[in-house]
Amino acid sequence: SFQVFFKIALLTSTVILSGKLSTTFQASNQIILSISALMFSIPFSLGTASAIQSSKFLVQKNKMYFEKSLNSFFIISLICSIILTITLFAFKIQIPSIYIKDKSVINIVANTLLFLSIFQLIDSFETIISGTLKGIKDTFKPFLITTFSYCIIAIPISIYLSKIIEIKGIWIGLIIGVFISSILLIIRIIKTMKNILLVNDVSRVQ
Repeated sequence: SFQVFFKIALLTSTVILSGKLSTTFQASNQIILSISALMFSIPFSLGTASAIQSSKFLVQKNKMYFEKSLNSFFIISLICSIILTITLFAFKIQIPSIYIKDKSVINIVANTLLFLSIFQLIDSFETIISGTLKGIKDTFKPFLITTFSYCIIAIPISIYLSKIIEIKGIWIGLIIGVFISSILLIIRIIKTMKNILLVNDVSRVQ
């Protein structure tokens, strides 16, 4: 629950930072967040399903199916992200036009969609890994990892870069934070699975 809270806090910080730039950037960011929320529904669902599957295969002590399940979720997430990215770029002018008719806002949103697509791709992987860790009852250290990545890395970088390249800098900061979180969570899941398998091997010997 705290992981979700800090992710929401991370995205909420973009509202504050964009508001400090100008009302035009703030309006643009609100549209980007709205699109992001819609895109996030897919990896969130996959992350929930991954938690259930990983828990099932953990009980069965089936390493092969566990790895296949995780890989399949990554592939599905990648395919969905590619489809959504193509859709965003194909209709990068039409989509923001649904929200507003201001051309300056539409142009800012259109020019920022690339960074949103990269963020969503990495975030979808992170969500699936996080869900998998929940399924194998590993929650506290992943919470520390995401909190560190969001609050200590992402937000300060976003604040700094927003002063240089405006709204693009905000989303680059988010991308960096989520990327670092994903890498650390991958390391965590590899280490955790090795420990689980070691315990299982020891129990079999006994």
